[in-house]
Amino acid sequence: AGLMFHYVKTFIVLLMLLICRETNAAKLFGKITNEKNQPLPFANIYIKGTTTGTTSNEEGNYNIELKEGVYDIVYHYIGYKKQAINIHMLIIDVEQNVVLSEEEL
Repeated sequence: AGLMFHYVKTFIVLLMLLICRETNAAKLFGKITNEKNQPLPFANIYIKGTTTGTTSNEEGNYNIELKEGVYDIVYHYIGYKKQAINIHMLIIDVEQNVVLSEEEL
């Protein structure tokens, strides 16, 4: 009975680790500014090729929860050049501040 209990306990621990790993998400966060270090409020931030994204707040700050993986994150603000950054997400939060350049007319 003791050996069976050990196997069941080990199985439950491994199952819990697998479940936690699958549901683990980390936060990608940062601030979007222009070249004059002014915040860009309500800028678009999204995962390239998807509809998943967010917008920055009035101070240019943003955050988005992402599972472990590699993402191309696109930062866009009207009148500014789009910028795509390749982000490697693990189980820890990642800070990514972005400076956007004005589009040339």
